[in-house]
Amino acid sequence: EAEILEAVCFNKCTTCVVSVDELEQHAFEAYPNPFYGSLTVNFQSNPMAAQLTVTDLSGREVIQEQIAPGTGVVVFETSSLPAGSYVVQVTRKGVSQGRMFIKY
Repeated sequence: EAEILEAVCFNKCTTCVVSVDELEQHAFEAYPNPFYGSLTVNFQSNPMAAQLTVTDLSGREVIQEQIAPGTGVVVFETSSLPAGSYVVQVTRKGVSQGRMFIKY
């Protein structure tokens, strides 16, 4: 059955320009994937504080950490997490990057 939605008007537009330097400031890598007993997060460039969250696929937050500026590597103990898929998300200054990982 088709449904007609109300018209929506936007009265404000903003432009967002992101440079390669800005993206690199927010970059991270995590390994291994899949993981078992621990997950290592490596911040390629960490000049600012960050918030790291790990959520399961139902959206339940299972790990949350505040990462201090200048931190290079953080290792999370994951033995208490059940096997499954997880999203690791790093947020800095309102910019978030996420990656999916599997625990076996």
